[in-house]
Amino acid sequence: MLTNKGFILHDMVAGTLFARYDNGETEEISGSEVGDPYPAFATARHLADLIADRDSNRAPSEEAARVVEFLEAAYLSAEMHKPVNPMLLREASKKSL
Repeated sequence: MLTNKGFILHDMVAGTLFARYDNGETEEISGSEVGDPYPAFATARHLADLIADRDSNRAPSEEAARVVEFLEAAYLSAEMHKPVNPMLLREASKKSL
């Protein structure tokens, strides 16, 4: 973030904050003062917990299928240079089965 009083660099992965003020002073903050760092390994940890039967699935397959349909429509739309309706793709895939 850049302001007329200096700037701040926030590294969410490392959990650090660096500030440089307009008078030249600097400050670096890390640890609990910044808050929790980005949970980069949370997805993999959750998958391991699912496999070990230590947690429930918070991403049901039906919702994941809708996301895939949406992404397929987005890629197809970009390729064709025109809007694509994900619902029409779903109907077309059902007919091809």
